[in-house]
Amino acid sequence: MNKELRAKQVRACHVENSQKLQKVGFINKDLSDFTRLIDKRIDSVVSRGNVIRVKLDKGMNLILAPEYGGKILYKERDSTIPPKFHLKLDFTDNSALVVALTGMGVIQALRDEQLECSYVYRRDFSGTASPTDDKEFSYERFSKDLANKNVNRGVHNSISFSFWCLIPLKNISVLTEKPQQNHKKRNNAHPYIC
Repeated sequence: MNKELRAKQVRACHVENSQKLQKVGFINKDLSDFTRLIDKRIDSVVSRGNVIRVKLDKGMNLILAPEYGGKILYKERDSTIPPKFHLKLDFTDNSALVVALTGMGVIQALRDEQLECSYVYRRDFSGTASPTDDKEFSYERFSKDLANKNVNRGVHNSISFSFWCLIPLKNISVLTEKPQQNHKKRNNAHPYIC
């Protein structure tokens, strides 16, 4: 997503079918918040757990969290857009980002200083290292965070989304610094899970 969206400039923003989601706080109460995304350029797209932060220039952010289902689609120029959506960002190159929640979830347009007010952002973008980030996540960092009880749901979400189908639960009992000798018989793909 970062590769496709980085450096794109928002030309227009459309929010539809949002009344129920606004009522329960899943979308900004004030839809004019989304107009602050217009004319902004995307700096980066980062995910933690099932929360995606689209960081735009001039201190703006789009937080997407399809907690219990949703569709986030990148449409190349002049592609057919689904008829039902909650948010559509049109870019200056005529491509678009289309978001539709199918269950509970969050679509928020927030300034940098508002990020900590978002529950899903606080939960998944805390000071804990992301297990999907090779630069900041290591055995040492994870052990330190675990010892300090600084491991939050964001780590849990990332681990479960990344590995739930790869590792049989009966094999997850100890995280060790070195692989066990008989490990290759059980799980070649993840040498540190025994």
